[in-house]
Amino acid sequence: MRQLAAVSCLLLAACSPSGDVPVPAEEPSEAVLAKLVKQSYADAAAGGQLDFKNSSGRTIRVQPKIHSARKDECRRPRHSPEGAYECSLTLMLSLDGGEPSEHGQRIGVEWDPRGEWVLEGTAARRREKAR
Repeated sequence: MRQLAAVSCLLLAACSPSGDVPVPAEEPSEAVLAKLVKQSYADAAAGGQLDFKNSSGRTIRVQPKIHSARKDECRRPRHSPEGAYECSLTLMLSLDGGEPSEHGQRIGVEWDPRGEWVLEGTAARRREKAR
């Protein structure tokens, strides 16, 4: 009986001997999602993913600015691990200093056992680096 309790405790992540923080019952907040989407844009800019070649062959960098982010919904994808969500947001976004306009954005988020919401795949990369 003790073994069954220990196994169910570990499976539910309610009492992890490794010190992992259990997955919260509620989905990520709008503030957390806004922070993560801004982080994803900053990461893309740092990695050169916002650089494009125009028709004359010159490289230009698109510089988006997020003015606001509103959470529309979060849902658990089918067959996803506990703590994984796909969230839809509406962003007020401007490119290269232009007028802001609404843009839809969908991001994957997951709970990192360290105790924070992160972009999808971040927790796995952290685990790999720790090895």
